[in-house]
Order: sequence, then C-alpha cells, then structure tokens
Amino acid sequence: MIKLPVLTNLKDVGTAQIIKFGGINRSMLWSSGELKDSSGLSSTLFPALSQRASREKLTGYTAPTSIFAKGKLCVVDGTNFLYDGAVKGTVTAGEKLFAAVNTKIVIFPDKKYYDTAADVFGDLECTYVSAAGTLTFAAGSIVTTGTAFALKVGDGIKITGCTANAVNNKSAVVRAVSADGKTLTFDSDIFTAGTETGAVTLARTVPALENICEHDNRLWGTAGQTIYGSALGDPTNFNVFDGVSTDSYAVAVGSDGEFTGCAAYAAHICFFKEDKIHKLYGTKPSNYQLDTYDYAGVMK
Repeated sequence: MIKLPVLTNLKDVGTAQIIKFGGINRSMLWSSGELKDSSGLSSTLFPALSQRASREKLTGYTAPTSIFAKGKLCVVDGTNFLYDGAVKGTVTAGEKLFAAVNTKIVIFPDKKYYDTAADVFGDLECTYVSAAGTLTFAAGSIVTTGTAFALKVGDGIKITGCTANAVNNKSAVVRAVSADGKTLTFDSDIFTAGTETGAVTLARTVPALENICEHDNRLWGTAGQTIYGSALGDPTNFNVFDGVSTDSYAVAVGSDGEFTGCAAYAAHICFFKEDKIHKLYGTKPSNYQLDTYDYAGVMK
C-alpha cells in the first residue's frame, strides 16, 4: 500500500498588494512595484497603468528638422516654420534651438520669433540705416526725415556712423517713440546737437546664442565663453543696463572648453561643459551669482 503525503490545510497563506508604482528601473536593484522594462503602456488612466492607444498618422512633413511645443505643435519643415499646422514664417534649413519666453517662441540660430498671442513672426534683431533722409540729433532725441524707425520703447541700441558729431556714436536706451515713428526719445543730455546726412546705423543686436533656455521670464544662453540673459520679459533685448532689476545680464567665464548645453533647474540655471557645470543663482542682475562645479557635464 502506497502512502501519500499528508497535506496540511493552510489558511490565510498571505497576499501582497502593490500600492505604489515606481515606474521603470533598468538598474540591477529593481524591486516590487517597478518595471524592469516596458513597451506599449500609457498613463492616460493614471493612477492605473493601461495599454496605449493605437498609433495614427495625423499629418506629414516634407523635410522636418526640429520640433517644439508651446500650446500648439511647432515644426520646422524645410525652410517653413509651422505653428499648429500653419506656416507662420520662413527660416533657414537645418536644426533649430527653441525656447518660449511669455508669448514668444524664439528660434536660433536664425534669431527669429513667433508671438503666439499677436500671431506675428519677426526678427529678434532690428537695424535701421538712415540711407535716405537725414537724422537730427538733439540733447535727448533723434528725428529722421526718412522712413520711420522700427524700434520700440525699451530697446537698447548701438549708434554708429555719425561723422558730424562722432561723440554720438554710443549705446543708448529708447525711452519713447512718437506716433509716426520718426522721433526717438532718450535720456536727456546724452547727445550733441547736430545733423547727420550720411548712413547712420541704429541697431538692436542679439548675441549668436549656441545654447538657450527660458528661466524667470528671461531668455538665457551662451555664445563663446559668455553667458547672456535678456531683459526681463523681452528676448529681443540683451543690451539694456539701467541698473534696475529688469536689466539684461552678461558674464564671461574663464573655464576651459566650450559650452555644450543649458537648462533651468529648480531656482537656478545650469550651463554645461563636458567636464564642468556653471550654476547661476539669483533673481535679478544685482544678486546673480555664478558658481562652478567640476562635475561630468554634457557631451558635445
């Protein structure tokens, strides 16, 4: 007679309940509640994990190179800049850098912008040359007899080409623009009165930024070994230095190597090199502080 083993009747063997989902953990130290790998999952039904919906083609592009989102989808397709599927302007072909400062989407290296609120595509820089007509300088203003100035209040500009009074070749900030656009008002007593009949240039320039990001309503970026910050809320101005909290900002660094990226993180901005991280702290030009750390940064 064959005896069978006696099976013990076990009650309440035990149950396990996962109450926290830890996401994907591809390290060797994964634990219960984490996925070692996954495919085809979605967070649409969060906190429940679900299967993703089927893919579908929404639209097609001819030669897309860059993509961004600011409320709607932004795409550079060939030389067209599209916002929500509509062509808003033209850029050069190739990869782009994007950042959003309030309602403006800035595009580098083209130095263009698209204002999503005003539906305007334009240039970050502005150059006025008095090739036709004369410029009359007073102590605190410039009047043209030619076409209207394309500058705006608050623009920090550089004036070059003055020959009758070379002392008027300087940097200044536009304080007011007349209704017809032909008179610019500046701070009092900064010019020597006189008339210029040659080609005088008034230029609002923007550095050729190689890495960009937005932080605290300013456009930040690097060009060469210099870190730049735009005027508050205005990515078109990098040369306004009035000694107030809304000023532009620039600081040169002495570390070796070129900048490879930048990103806003928490209350500061990280500017990366391959073997260093420069962290900018502060809320305004008067209290900005740049610290340097010898960490592994971002590859070129």
